[in-house]
Amino acid sequence: MKRYLLPAEGKFYKANLHCHSTVSDGANTPQEMKDYYKAQGYDILAITDHELLVDHTDLSDPDFLMVPGYEYCIMENGGVPDFETYIRTKTVEFNLYPKDPHNQKHIMFNPRNVIHGETYRAPLAEHIGPYVEREYTIEYINRFIREANENGFLVSLNHPCFSFESWDFFKQIRGLCALEIHNQGVFYGFQEYNPQMYDALSRSGMRLNITASDDNHRAEVYQNPQDIRPWGCTMIKATELTHSAVINAMEKGNMYTTQGPLIQELYIEDGKAYLWCSDAKVIVMKTDLRIAVTQQAKAGEVLQEAIFDIPTQVNRIRFTVVDGYGRYADTKFYNRNEEQ
Repeated sequence: MKRYLLPAEGKFYKANLHCHSTVSDGANTPQEMKDYYKAQGYDILAITDHELLVDHTDLSDPDFLMVPGYEYCIMENGGVPDFETYIRTKTVEFNLYPKDPHNQKHIMFNPRNVIHGETYRAPLAEHIGPYVEREYTIEYINRFIREANENGFLVSLNHPCFSFESWDFFKQIRGLCALEIHNQGVFYGFQEYNPQMYDALSRSGMRLNITASDDNHRAEVYQNPQDIRPWGCTMIKATELTHSAVINAMEKGNMYTTQGPLIQELYIEDGKAYLWCSDAKVIVMKTDLRIAVTQQAKAGEVLQEAIFDIPTQVNRIRFTVVDGYGRYADTKFYNRNEEQ
């Protein structure tokens, strides 16, 4: 029986789910960010400004969707993230995406944590419960995610290397929807293409979807048409370009991440995995065990498909595609015998 890992129905939409505007510490207005990404061939943009959730859905078009969101930072000292403290301190940072696009209620909020951009919004912000002092503990973090989930938010863990935290710390977190496997904004300084963290957390028992982003603070990341650096995006397969359909696809993990290569089709049938993609040099099937299967193009040739026998002792699999520029596309882990 054929079981699609990436849905057969729907369309892939190109998304940047993490960036900043003049609402916090970005250089461009939300309108300018939207216009820029639309001109670059994107379909979806989430402007996730620091600490402030602002509804930008009025900027959506029939062919371009603005997904609301915001970034929440918990610092090791529990304080306000001023720059001098921030650059020395461990942090855990999350993106929150509301299931209801007009839900602007902040979770475990305190206006003194809003230090960027349009701070006049902070005292006016809707929020759940009283103001809260942040604590750098697993208990506080898990309470925050639980309250976010209960109030209709998907929560994604951002740039784990940039956080200066360890796998042992992250594996205690509960309730996450996704991990940012690639963040181009801090890629060069912190090697924030991080499949190792994702694989380790998944093998520890966590069930996580994945995202990739630019995390840019200005509308100029694609200025050079000759540039082939690996800017990160998430390809979301949804039934239509609406907030409910896209959020539903994100929650189910009907997406993959890419720095360039495209995955067109992926399914399992009769103990084999089948993958079709854009021109690639290497296609890898990773597993939950110390087993990985690689198919590699011959010199001067490319791959556009791969068929893998799934070893009988393997329970979970995921896939990586590498193109001729060394850019990666990644899927999440899939359970071999279960619907996701």
